[in-house]
Amino acid sequence: MAVILVVGAFELSSPLSSSTAGTQTASPSDRVTAAYSDHLDKLVAMNISAMEDDYLPNATASLVSLGKGNYYEPSLANKVTSENATTPKEIGILFQGTFFSDFIIPHVADVNNTVSVRGNVADVSSTFILTGTNVDGTGLIAAVNCQVTYVDSGGSWLISHEVWTLTTVNSH
Repeated sequence: MAVILVVGAFELSSPLSSSTAGTQTASPSDRVTAAYSDHLDKLVAMNISAMEDDYLPNATASLVSLGKGNYYEPSLANKVTSENATTPKEIGILFQGTFFSDFIIPHVADVNNTVSVRGNVADVSSTFILTGTNVDGTGLIAAVNCQVTYVDSGGSWLISHEVWTLTTVNSH
């Protein structure tokens, strides 16, 4: 029940709904913003199979920790968790195995986006705060920079490349 409340709270704070994302009369920038918001909603819901639908078949993704904060060791600075997730299924495994083990019941807050559209390609530059609890019950908070490239694929904006950089990760 708590997960549903968190997801509901996040969805209500989203500027555009998923119905807006599919509306062809909305501007490309608005449609990309809505697609990205929906993508984060799926992350918060921990719905990997739905997240996989957000990617092109040849999409790539990387998760990077800068090793700063009191949770990660400085020796892990700039460690790329995966630079070889090259299909939606592999990207789903990347998020599920690497990410959700540290952020069980994730919550996203303070999302700030910049969207730039050039023809059928759009770039989203985003920052947000990610909170959750790891498997031993330690509460975590991370500052995240996210860079996502979308491609208009038959009227749907799908992710071709995504990089998450956790700039700091602290336990609390």
